[in-house]
Amino acid sequence: MRVLLFLFLWWPISALADWQWTKWGMSPEEVVSASREKARLATDDEKEKQSVSAGSKVTQLMLAVSEHDSGDLRFRVLFLFDPVSRQLMCVRLDPGRSTTAARLRSDLIGVYGKPVDEKRDNIVSGIWIARSIWVGEDRIELLSTSTGSATISYCNRRAGQAGGL
Repeated sequence: MRVLLFLFLWWPISALADWQWTKWGMSPEEVVSASREKARLATDDEKEKQSVSAGSKVTQLMLAVSEHDSGDLRFRVLFLFDPVSRQLMCVRLDPGRSTTAARLRSDLIGVYGKPVDEKRDNIVSGIWIARSIWVGEDRIELLSTSTGSATISYCNRRAGQAGGL
């Protein structure tokens, strides 16, 4: 079981620095086509609820969705695109309530080593949000909360930047 999870977590940071069957810069239609019917274009409602904004500006459009199984884990996969170029820039994995943030963090550390940055912020009394970040060819972020929710994001470090970092 851990071998399958290891392969799932290791694959995105391999020499190709993409996620599974996707390539950074793909269009939503190319993601769906490359998925061999695992992914589909998002509905208007999904796009509105899952796109990422900073204030009133949309910074990442969620335009395709999928499911992904890795061992005993099932993830909802959201494909996030640059709002201007419509090129794939991030993949967000949501395990729902099927697993704990502690397990995901432990598995990520087992594959990538210690995070390069960790931060925990208190939102209100007893409620916190934590970020663990790994940086290689891509940027990997585990976002977890005291309520038990967690997501993993794989992002192209060069997305939206001329010449990269």
